[in-house]
Amino acid sequence: MVVLRFKSIGKDAMSTVKLLAGLVCAIILSGCASEPPRVKETLSGKPEGVFRNTSVEDARYAIINQCASKGLSVEESTGNQVICSKEMAGSQAVATQAVLGNSYSTTPQVKARFVFAKKGADTRVICYGWYETVMALGQVRTMEASSNTDFNGLMSFLSNAGAE
Repeated sequence: MVVLRFKSIGKDAMSTVKLLAGLVCAIILSGCASEPPRVKETLSGKPEGVFRNTSVEDARYAIINQCASKGLSVEESTGNQVICSKEMAGSQAVATQAVLGNSYSTTPQVKARFVFAKKGADTRVICYGWYETVMALGQVRTMEASSNTDFNGLMSFLSNAGAE
């Protein structure tokens, strides 16, 4: 029988122990479920699509409209990028907050940055997704949304906005 004994440890060490325990749980649970395959492989390795015969401005408006249709807030819209976000809810929010932050953190948000590049008559859009929370003293913690499920969801989002 193995008995582990811990002496009194500081808050920083306890945070590290919690983070490691969360990661171990995530690894164990992710090993039980298989991820779906990506719907498409892209040049960048990120979700991306092409708006055929479309200007950057029109593609940007299509993405903004799709963000609004899905209940996302548009945080930023410049000439070549749009950032949309939505506060997470339910068990996904609790799990993300446990991995990224602690009970004093803000409710995690899912965010996406859409970058536009003109290519002839077409506009290429590359999407970068991530999860974000803010700790009690203002430290921002992020985690890339890099699973195949995240990838496929963002590809579907682009397709619904009109990208191929």
